[in-house]
Amino acid sequence: SVSPLLGGSRGGGNSASSESTRSATPGAGGGALQLVACEELRLGEHAIIDANGGGGEGGGPGSVENMLNDTPGGGAGGGSGGAILLQARTLSLTAGALIVANGGGGGGGATRSATGRGPLEHGEAGQDGQLSSQAAAGGRAAGASEPGGAGGALTLPLAGGAAKQRTHAAGGGGGAAGRIRIETAAGDAILEVAVISPPPSRGSVLLE
Repeated sequence: SVSPLLGGSRGGGNSASSESTRSATPGAGGGALQLVACEELRLGEHAIIDANGGGGEGGGPGSVENMLNDTPGGGAGGGSGGAILLQARTLSLTAGALIVANGGGGGGGATRSATGRGPLEHGEAGQDGQLSSQAAAGGRAAGASEPGGAGGALTLPLAGGAAKQRTHAAGGGGGAAGRIRIETAAGDAILEVAVISPPPSRGSVLLE
């Protein structure tokens, strides 16, 4: 079930304030969509229904002025996928149609040197949820810090790597996959030719 019909949650931020040079913006959560047809609903080969979560931003390394006191920023978490509810008397999907509510990848951690003389490096952002059944990749880490975790799709999301020392930073976790539900009058639908990620739940619906 997708009741109540709610969008996904944004990813978690790191410990820095939004004004800090260590901050990282979390990935946005996917939206929510209900599509109802009293008779037939047919999605063609170019149809895309996208409720993917966004990728988390990579962590910032901190400022040069406060290099010896700052720890580098960890990557932000990816946003979770949203919710998609399709209801029709009959429903068919053409090969090439996409219905996705995948999670975004987590951002990679930043790094800096212990002496303050080395480079300041940002972590890379995680990928947005993909228009496929592939998991969104987590962002690459700077230096020897930790990468972000992959987002959820056909598989569960992955946690970001944990920092191993003070001059390194953790990666953000991947966002969870959302929910997709398909309901028809007979409780069946032709789905095999389309890309649907994560896998949908199915049910019947009475349309008058």
